[in-house]
Amino acid sequence: PAHKLQHQLQVLRDRPEVDIVNGYVQLLQAVEPQSNGTDQPMRQFEQRFAPMVSFNLGSALFRRSVFDRVGYFDAQRIHSEDVDWFMRARELGVGMVVLEEVTLLYRKHDSNLTRDRQENMRGFLDALRKSIHRRQHTQETPGAPVALPQLTYINTAGELHQKDSHLPAVLTQARTAETPIPKPAEGDAEESPSHPLSPKEA
Repeated sequence: PAHKLQHQLQVLRDRPEVDIVNGYVQLLQAVEPQSNGTDQPMRQFEQRFAPMVSFNLGSALFRRSVFDRVGYFDAQRIHSEDVDWFMRARELGVGMVVLEEVTLLYRKHDSNLTRDRQENMRGFLDALRKSIHRRQHTQETPGAPVALPQLTYINTAGELHQKDSHLPAVLTQARTAETPIPKPAEGDAEESPSHPLSPKEA
């Protein structure tokens, strides 16, 4: 989206304590292309669901130094490597805010790597399991995992605030939204952009 980098960069400039500026993801679904008088019709996309918060690299802007603290991505992971990295960053208490505007247009089509919903979910659950395991063992006596910090939002006026939630943000899926989700066609696989949080969370 226009001005995405400009707005996120301004947050980093204004708030030195923030290392990651995330934003909202707008999911776009590919639809039947319309003829434009050529042999290659133009592919069309339409909005699907309300904008949502997601652990997606494309929706965020990072300080270079945050990678020295959190480390790099797990090269062994095929799915949810971004979720795994964001979880590690949150566990370390890295300063992160969510800018309340769309910062990524996520186009969903037949060639998406995350098209295989089963493998995508398996990767997500594995990243979540590893996070819980790490947080269980950060205490002297292993037990319930240490809670993750609540997400902080920043509005267009630069004001910080938090939003009430009755569920851990990382566990809230898009399917909990009030927006109805159409059932996928037979043989089709439902996809989410790196496992978004619910619009309710957003």
